[in-house]
Amino acid sequence: MTTNYDNQAVPIVNLPFYYINGFIASTDATSPQTVLDLSAGICRDSTNTYDMNLGNYNGQVNPSATANVSTSINCAVNGLNGLDTGSLGASKVYYVYVISDPVSGNPSGAMLSLAAPSVGPLMPFGYSAYRHVSFAVTDSSDHLLLGYWSGQNATRQFMYDAPISVGTTSSEASYTNINLIKFVPLINNIPVWLNYSASGTAGDTLSLQPGNATGDAVVIEMQVNSQAVKGQCMVLAQNVVISTVNSPVINYKNSGTDTIALTVGGFQFYI
Repeated sequence: MTTNYDNQAVPIVNLPFYYINGFIASTDATSPQTVLDLSAGICRDSTNTYDMNLGNYNGQVNPSATANVSTSINCAVNGLNGLDTGSLGASKVYYVYVISDPVSGNPSGAMLSLAAPSVGPLMPFGYSAYRHVSFAVTDSSDHLLLGYWSGQNATRQFMYDAPISVGTTSSEASYTNINLIKFVPLINNIPVWLNYSASGTAGDTLSLQPGNATGDAVVIEMQVNSQAVKGQCMVLAQNVVISTVNSPVINYKNSGTDTIALTVGGFQFYI
């Protein structure tokens, strides 16, 4: 007897609390600007009540059918395996959801939405179970940005194919905000990978800290002899209200006259 985990209407109590396996996003090879691919997976829904299987994960839905089939999310359409509502917006961070119908047994699927997990996506008729599994980001032209997703269980990481510039600066004697709302999810204390480059005036320092911090989290000191410096570091972004908008923020301070260039390489998240 094969248990169908695709649309189970009662809890399965012997599986781990809020477990999740699979569901790794990837850039679609054919239509990368509007389509996001999601690998097969299995997880509990956001209420830890229902088990959702997408893509016949490990053949658990139907052992005689193809196992581990990826799902394409077409953001040019609305509904199941598409965008929940409207059209892709410019410079937005989207939540990726797996959705299921545990009552009528309609096929599970996936969606992109701007709605946070506390609200959930606008669901197709009959669907009531969902789980946030990933993120996707758009550029200023309403297109999905290329990137690479990795991770297992609840810990995931996203890295941009081309790091995103957050500007250049010269001397800055006191800490100044870097607003990352266009490139990083609004999650307090989210780890963000920052790439930096500096012209390298001897003895100058670049200091970085979370948006609400008071101390130096990262201090990069230029070499004794003037030489260009490049590297990558991780800093936590913290939620700060900027112009009435709650935003993920990192602060920087540049002690000297170096021209500093900063780019967002990616971020870690937990689902």
